Amino acid sequence: MILSKSSRLLKKIPRQRTDLRFYSASLERFQKPQEDHAIVSPLSYARRRRNEIFGQLVGDDEPSKNVKVIDADQLEDEKSEIRNYESGEGLEKPSSQDSRLHPLTIKGRVNRTEIRLNDEVSETINNHILLLNNPRHLRMKAAQTFVDLGTTGTHKPVQSELEADAHIAGLFVQNYASIYQVLSELKKRVGESFNPQRVLDVGFGPATGMVALNELMGSDFNPTVKDAVVVGSYEMRQKAKIILSRQLAEYSAEAQDELDLNESGPSEPVEAEVKRKVARIDTKRITIKTNLLGSLPIGNLKKYDLIILNHQLLLNKASYPDQVEESMDAYLQKLAPGGHLVIVERGTPLGFETIAKARQVAIRPENHSSNLKIPRPYQKGNFKSDQQLQDDADLEPELKEHFRIVDQANSTVRDYYLKVIAPCAHHGACPMQTFNPDVYSLPKYGKKLNFCHFQTQVLRPKFSMELKKGLLLATKWTDKTSGIGIKGQAPAGNGRRNGRNNELASFSYLIFERSPNDVSTLAKLAQLQESTKNRTNVLGYQGDSIDNWPRVMKNPLKRKGLILAEMCGPSGLIEKWYLSKGSGGKQVYHDARKLQAGDLWAIGGAKSAIPANTSYDHFRDKIEKKQSDMKIANRQQSRKELKLKKQTARNALKETPNSLEESLYQLSVAHSMELEKKPKERRQFKKY
Repeated sequence: MILSKSSRLLKKIPRQRTDLRFYSASLERFQKPQEDHAIVSPLSYARRRRNEIFGQLVGDDEPSKNVKVIDADQLEDEKSEIRNYESGEGLEKPSSQDSRLHPLTIKGRVNRTEIRLNDEVSETINNHILLLNNPRHLRMKAAQTFVDLGTTGTHKPVQSELEADAHIAGLFVQNYASIYQVLSELKKRVGESFNPQRVLDVGFGPATGMVALNELMGSDFNPTVKDAVVVGSYEMRQKAKIILSRQLAEYSAEAQDELDLNESGPSEPVEAEVKRKVARIDTKRITIKTNLLGSLPIGNLKKYDLIILNHQLLLNKASYPDQVEESMDAYLQKLAPGGHLVIVERGTPLGFETIAKARQVAIRPENHSSNLKIPRPYQKGNFKSDQQLQDDADLEPELKEHFRIVDQANSTVRDYYLKVIAPCAHHGACPMQTFNPDVYSLPKYGKKLNFCHFQTQVLRPKFSMELKKGLLLATKWTDKTSGIGIKGQAPAGNGRRNGRNNELASFSYLIFERSPNDVSTLAKLAQLQESTKNRTNVLGYQGDSIDNWPRVMKNPLKRKGLILAEMCGPSGLIEKWYLSKGSGGKQVYHDARKLQAGDLWAIGGAKSAIPANTSYDHFRDKIEKKQSDMKIANRQQSRKELKLKKQTARNALKETPNSLEESLYQLSVAHSMELEKKPKERRQFKKY
């Protein structure tokens, strides 16, 4: 017999001579003693290492009232009160640790469990993709991928099979964890009705967004349309096909039943299985639900209920912010009424500024005096300076149409309303947005600026731990652009410092929701816009619904009797909230001590709230002065270089050419001098 744990403290039961059926250590079978006479069991507890299932050996006449004696058959039917028995995911019912939390505090929490890649997917990536490469070549290419990412700040399409494998080995796990975390928040906010039927995923990786969505929704997820745009080479689409084929959500119900029947059959010998595992897969024989595309579908007739964008708004830092505006308009045109647009970027200043620009393009906070979180009409067109607007006004309507110049006044689409679901608590201007990613690299003040980003913990699969061993990726580099580690600093053993098998994925994100465009909904939204156009939330406002609850930006500072939390509030400001037991009571103080970055705070109780001094507005004057001084210094340096260049050109023209090459050189110098005399042409030349 086995005693299931019904309380945190197990009663100590003395050993007694009784007829027992005992549970083997492997938990594979129950064994009955061969002899009928009573025995003394040497086992006081039976344990299972993976999910910590255990029981105490007792007799049938156990006198305790707080325990229950079960047999082997009943053990299989025992269900955890806080965790799903099959998937291992936590249930809505809080655990004993969370039992003291307020229900609204639990509702406002983001996913805190360590994200783990599916074992089948992880094994497939390791055995059928990465092990087919030379390990050193793979590490070198992965190191070069990290160097390029750190230099340019943006992802780029892969051009070869080795680049695709290096991308999967080095970047796939973190990108997967970031998207999974964001999608889990969207699913929690929408509720049980979250079941998108038309899905579009766009990214550089192996359909990472679709892989995360399949894992989140489970094997029963069966939308009508699943499109995944894999930007890059053909090889990456083949890798995506292999990875997606390991998820049950990519097969029909009949195919899943057939797979279950095949798995229940006799297994092959171990030696044959090992030989079969490491091999190249013929992707032509794989059939999955997801349509793998090389480019975005043409036209706006095809709409999607869920669009996942993974590092797609800005492909080149030099194209900021124009490329962000163009990309946002292209994807918003494909969003169906009632659908959601999920944008995930890197957790860097450039990634945040990309997200902030996308938010500005979508809801245009500068055109509204209210910061209330109500759906805003989407306005097409780019921002223009006063001189550009004056030049456009002088053009004839025919020329405007020819050059596709859009008037801001006529660019509002009245049946297209957008609302920010997360992470923002308001629809005002972003208090952290600087409109210039280079500001963060300024000395002294750039390091003090905060930007909106979050983190989640992900378990490293085997292929990730194997990749980050050795000199290239296990130690600090000799230089930021070298990609070569410092000799003698590689840790001994398995290559992981302190034996860590997890890492943090940092990301910035944005979730939009398009409102339905039926007549009644549009009328209500227009009326709501009119009635709230001059209303704003004040500093310290708590919020009356989950849409405008303050969001914790950093892990709070804890002092004795006092909690200091930095939040993005409904007021449109970054606020510092002081929470204490005296101001809010025991419940507020207890829950505030459990807060983490990314959570929503629902129960108020602030002793005081003040604006934070880490936003861009606090340093605006100093930063603008610093930029002005740097601009003057750069201009003086340019003038010195131009003067030196002209002097060198004059000296070259004075010399008598002795060959055709010297004559051509003098002609090029003369042409360059003519160009330098014309400022407009010189500025145009610098663009290229």
